[in-house]
Amino acid sequence: MTKLLAYVLLMILSFSVVAVMPSAFSLGNEDVTASIDDVNDDDIDGVGDDLEVEVEDFPEDATVEIWLGNEKLGTLKVDDGGDGSKTFEIPEIPGGEILVLAVAKSERVSASTTVDIESRLELKSDGNVIDDTNDEDSERYVENGQLIVVVGTGFGALDDITLEDDGTGTSINIVDEGMVNSVSIGSLTDDAITTNGDGSFKLVYTADIDSDEVETSDEISLTAEPDRESSLDTNADYLALAGVDIDVSLADLIIEKGDEITFDVDDISPLAESVEYQILVDGSTQSLEIDGDSVNIFTDADDDEEVTFDAPSKTGPHKLDVIIKGGNEVLDSTLILVSEEGGSAEIAIVSTNDDFDEPTGEDIDIVTVGQKVIVVLYDFDEDEEVSVSMSTSTGQQDVQADFDLDSIGAGEIEFTIPSSAGGTYSIWAENDDRESGDEII
Repeated sequence: MTKLLAYVLLMILSFSVVAVMPSAFSLGNEDVTASIDDVNDDDIDGVGDDLEVEVEDFPEDATVEIWLGNEKLGTLKVDDGGDGSKTFEIPEIPGGEILVLAVAKSERVSASTTVDIESRLELKSDGNVIDDTNDEDSERYVENGQLIVVVGTGFGALDDITLEDDGTGTSINIVDEGMVNSVSIGSLTDDAITTNGDGSFKLVYTADIDSDEVETSDEISLTAEPDRESSLDTNADYLALAGVDIDVSLADLIIEKGDEITFDVDDISPLAESVEYQILVDGSTQSLEIDGDSVNIFTDADDDEEVTFDAPSKTGPHKLDVIIKGGNEVLDSTLILVSEEGGSAEIAIVSTNDDFDEPTGEDIDIVTVGQKVIVVLYDFDEDEEVSVSMSTSTGQQDVQADFDLDSIGAGEIEFTIPSSAGGTYSIWAENDDRESGDEII
């Protein structure tokens, strides 16, 4: 309020002496014209940018105050020709078309112009800038559950701003959906953030990225829509760090005990630029060999290389996961099946993904009617022919008859649980000579 009163008095004083630019009046026998120019107006986006001010034709050696709205930016001293220039940082003030005023109070000379201060958003996470409205090269990756700091400036004073994020594939109000964790500047309503008197706000929210709806490197927008029609919408963007797809043939992941697993890095895609990924088997990080180097991470830069690592020492099904280094969220999973030819003849049931088209490698013993599962066989004899059966409430049902296993005594069958009554059932494999142990579901 004090600044505003001072500004009003200053304006009355200034304009009682000289009109707005250009300003002319008599000093002795000379006519003096004073002018001001914001030379970088086209390059200004908002709060924090530089305001380059040039003044001309002020009285010799005058000290000139520079005001932006009701904020005094500082002073500059003109030369003996009445010219001078200086750069100031635009402070936090409400946006819009703002008056820039240059005043030489002792000499009773002033000049003015206007500058447009636009609203802007800046997104940060872990201290790093994710996106800045006026920096096209600042976009960074964000994963599901990551905290995002949002700084809004240059909006109207005490204006209600609706914030919508489309990381789920649909724009959702982050305030209304309870995604906001904390507010340090401004205040929350039921469905908006209210700016402070300087047109600013600052909050933290949790990113909600749905890997079923968006892919890695998709551009996600946070849009700020002011309640007042006089203010403009603005938005900031970030890149989704979503799921990947492991497109490795199961035939390449049925491995003889003691062998290595090898596939192309680009069989795992899409990979985010410069993000480090890891391969886990049964929850343990794997030591990898890529291009002759021993590493425990891979990136998109390795997409033309092969990745090699040791198969698990224990025969049977194993779960291969891909994660971001340091993260907990599994981006995709698949099955590794290890077999030892001529072993004890075993059978297991593993789950499929949500689309029921790929095995996850997870050993399961509870299923539902109509669920698609993968029946895996291992430790049989080389090229052995077997039949797979399941007991049901009405008797025995063939799952697969006359099924030929491979050279390491392994194989897999897709199977949909029949519409029989609930209960406990067995699945087993057999040939003319022997029978595997039962797998109970």
